[in-house]
Order: sequence, then structure tokens, then C-alpha cells
Amino acid sequence: MTLEGVQLLPGRVVDVADRLSGAGFTTRAIDSGLAIADAGVKLYVPSTEQDAAVEAVSAAPVDAVDLDASFFGEPGESKIEVWPVDAHHGIAGVRLGQMRSEVRQRMGEGMHSVVSATRSMDHYWTEGIVAKFDADDRVVDVIALAPAKPAMGDIEVLGRSYGELSDALTTAGFSIREAPAELYVEELGASVWWSRDSEEPLPSVAVAVGASQSA
Repeated sequence: MTLEGVQLLPGRVVDVADRLSGAGFTTRAIDSGLAIADAGVKLYVPSTEQDAAVEAVSAAPVDAVDLDASFFGEPGESKIEVWPVDAHHGIAGVRLGQMRSEVRQRMGEGMHSVVSATRSMDHYWTEGIVAKFDADDRVVDVIALAPAKPAMGDIEVLGRSYGELSDALTTAGFSIREAPAELYVEELGASVWWSRDSEEPLPSVAVAVGASQSA
């Protein structure tokens, strides 16, 4: 997820704040994370730690101070397992086109936030799954973050460096397109993301399948 070319999600709050500052945006700390007053956008961060990840993005009035979020469901046992990325369809049984009610029935407890007038999302933190919805409450994107274990073929893809994963996917016969901090896997219609473009061997942080991925 980006704001005028600046990657907001996924990413650590300290890195996102640095990228925003470098792009000329002003941020201020709020109870739930950061507010980007210049853009009317808020970032939800569940911890004050600098390494904490941005977990949700919400469109909001410029002077707003709280994230427009609500919580739903009941705590349950984790359903984490190795989940193959379902080519062009989804991850962990969450499929493009599904209704929000169907996803919630399957996944359980989570947090809902508003992204824009036509987009919202549910974050199931126990499973590490984020589902984005359109104005009709149908899934348009599925994102897997830790502690999820998405796999492409026999390859678990989170926590691996850019070069390592690129080589592994190519060896496994996948066609990939490289971009800064992203690998797009043609056969699966899925992107693997890193928190930033760097020469350091950073671990991959998310996998996404959906309408907003490269085509």
C-alpha cells in the first residue's frame, strides 16, 4: 500500500516515518500510531517499539487523532499452518470475491479499519492475514504477514532475503518479475514484499494476492 509512491504497508514504523519525511510529509504521533496530517491518513501501530510494524492504514479527516477502527469476533485457537498461495485466488482459504461475512466466519477475531470511501480491511492478527474489501464487501486483496506461513510450491516465502528467494523461485520453475522491494510471481498472480529496497539481506515481510497486484 502506497501514498504518492511512499510504501506504507508493509513496513516498520521507523522506516515508514523516514520514507514519509524524505518525501516531504509531516507526521505526528497519536495514541494508535502516526497521523499524516498533510494527507488525511493515519497509520495504526500496535506498539511503541521502533521495530513495530504498521498494521493498518486509514483515511481520515486532517485533524483526526484516532484510528477509525473497530474490533470483532472472539479469541480462538491459532489456525496457522503452511498455506499454499492459491494461484490468482487467495491465501489461507480467503479467496478473492468472497463476502466479508464468509471470511469472518472462517477466520474469527480481528480488527476492521476504513481505508477510503470504497475500501476497507479486516486484519486477523492471530493468523497473520489481512483481507481488503471493496464497497460491496467482497475481497479484492489478501495479504499474509508473520506469523502466517504462505508457500509458493514447496517454498515458504516469508523471512527470506530478496536474492535467496528469487533464486529459489526461479529454480522451482516460477517466472518472476523484479521490482524495488518486490518480486512478482507470474504463475500465481502474487507479490512478495520487503520492508524497503536495500543492499542488506533483509527478510521478506508479506505476500499479497489480488486486484492491486501487478498484472
